Amino acid sequence: MARLHICRAAIQGEKKKALKKEKPGALLDLIEGAEAKKSDETVAKLLADYEASLDASDPVAPFCAALKGGDVKRGKEIFTTHAAGQCAKCYKVNGDGGVAGPELTGIGSKQDHEYLLASLVDPSSVVVPGYGMMMVTLKNGESIGGALLEETAEKVVLKIPDPDDSNQQIEKTIAMSEIETRQPPVSAMSPMGYILTKAEIRDLVAYLVSLKETNGKKGH
Repeated sequence: MARLHICRAAIQGEKKKALKKEKPGALLDLIEGAEAKKSDETVAKLLADYEASLDASDPVAPFCAALKGGDVKRGKEIFTTHAAGQCAKCYKVNGDGGVAGPELTGIGSKQDHEYLLASLVDPSSVVVPGYGMMMVTLKNGESIGGALLEETAEKVVLKIPDPDDSNQQIEKTIAMSEIETRQPPVSAMSPMGYILTKAEIRDLVAYLVSLKETNGKKGH
């Protein structure tokens, strides 16, 4: 009964007070517990009110309860072995892993929970230079697509295939004055909200936060 009261208080906007004595991240456990009791009309209405209070325009909002309170050990296991997530196949930590994504060694020393959660559930919102694809249309009608390396008020730098050698890539600098339109960079990473549960995402955030900088090495 006490935990149901806490859950109701949290959903009604008093979660900071209600969860003061709970461990960090308890909100997700409480919400998931309440979801199991959705046959109770009162609980169902409170959950609906909570969901309605979230910013519908923010893709990260539905995952805010997964921000803290995860288990680092479980998060590491998800990172290294989850068949669908396949994080370790694309990202390297302490010398192990793939190279399709940016280096994550020490990422927890540079980025906070909010950034890391967003990078998992809305990856195109936090694209690291060199790992997001951008399409640029020039004023002469030419279209150029490539990995965005740099973007300033004066120029865009893309990594594109070498027209003289398809096995090589080159950097192409394009002046902003030459650009008619450009699309925001898009991450090749799939949003993890479609692949992992919220509890798994919470554990993965905890693991990434635990990756502190050592020997001068750090992630993006």
